[in-house]
Amino acid sequence: MADIASFEFPPVTAALVGATVAVTSGVLTKVVPFGSITLIWPRVYGNYQIWRPVTAFFFGYGKSGMDFLFNLMNLYQTSLALEKKSMFDRPAYIWMLLMLWISILVLNAATLNSSILFHSLRSALVYIWCREFPVTRMSIFGLVSVPTRLYPLVMLGLDFILVGTNIFLAGLLGVIVGHFWWFISTYLPLHAPARLRRPNALAAPRWFRRLFVARSGPTTRFSSGITATDYRANSTSNSSAAEAVRHRWGSGQRLGEE
Repeated sequence: MADIASFEFPPVTAALVGATVAVTSGVLTKVVPFGSITLIWPRVYGNYQIWRPVTAFFFGYGKSGMDFLFNLMNLYQTSLALEKKSMFDRPAYIWMLLMLWISILVLNAATLNSSILFHSLRSALVYIWCREFPVTRMSIFGLVSVPTRLYPLVMLGLDFILVGTNIFLAGLLGVIVGHFWWFISTYLPLHAPARLRRPNALAAPRWFRRLFVARSGPTTRFSSGITATDYRANSTSNSSAAEAVRHRWGSGQRLGEE
């Protein structure tokens, strides 16, 4: 595993990883009862336990500590790469996470009714990352290298074999939500046949952007449908960010390697 001193923690990624560590460790050490962080809608509505739709996304423990570390590293690396790619327009990345959160809650309520949704969020982020970095190859525990277009399927297969059906289905739900986001925000605006192209209907609205500090500068559109504003107007910053992403996600990156 990489030296912790070399890790980078931009604010959104730091919040995701920190919340996952806090909720998971709190439950494992029995400081927080497991039943108090799961998603149970009657208790949300009837007892006003409004934290449950949030905490259900941050319990990442599977069947072992190694499984949790793998999940945590997976979340960290995918979120870091996506946040760096949208580093000049962080509100758009936050908006994407908000839409994924809402979509997973709605689809889960209509299908699985799962009480823990960490694996759904992780799988959605992994799927979107794979679409954003299509030429990268992933090394699975140093044993086999697969192209990113197949990595979500490999990850689902590992979940099914190593963890079980419930985690597999939660991950599948996340892949579906991630594909929906990519299709609406990226494929239709940028890659669909000309007669079928549509503007990104999931772009962060202006009122949401106004919640953050307003700055101005030249804009750049990423393939994810994010319109990024270069607040510093510094091309070297953009290239260094891209270089940092390539360094962490280049060929041969090994997930789960210590």
